[in-house]
Amino acid sequence: MRDVNLRIVQTMYQLGAAGDFEGLKQYLAPDFFCVEAESLPYGGTYHGFDGYVKLFTTIFGLWEDAEAEIESLIADQNSVAARVVLKGRVGDERFSMPLCEVWDLRDGKIVKVTPYYFDTKVLADLFERKGQRKQSRA
Repeated sequence: MRDVNLRIVQTMYQLGAAGDFEGLKQYLAPDFFCVEAESLPYGGTYHGFDGYVKLFTTIFGLWEDAEAEIESLIADQNSVAARVVLKGRVGDERFSMPLCEVWDLRDGKIVKVTPYYFDTKVLADLFERKGQRKQSRA
């Protein structure tokens, strides 16, 4: 199951980068959810496929030139930890920071993603300077 889970998470990153939401839908469990840090403009809990799409499009709509570069993936039977470098721009200010995302899987489906940003305050401050406040919850 470990290798299957690794392939699923790699595929999620590839499909996400390509904007292929219909392609990634098959990998999300009906009870999927993701909790983002409250200090970010998109903080809150996102549920199901629609929540995933809303979160993804909100994040990449706020950041310009956004990219998530995978450094490594580490898996066990039920989860995959992704070490990622998050890069982008908010207004004229560029940022780059480490991010770890823990993907929990059940029966070949993703049930939960928990992102751990190295410094959410850096991102929150960038958005504040650009005048973007916290978005409404999903």
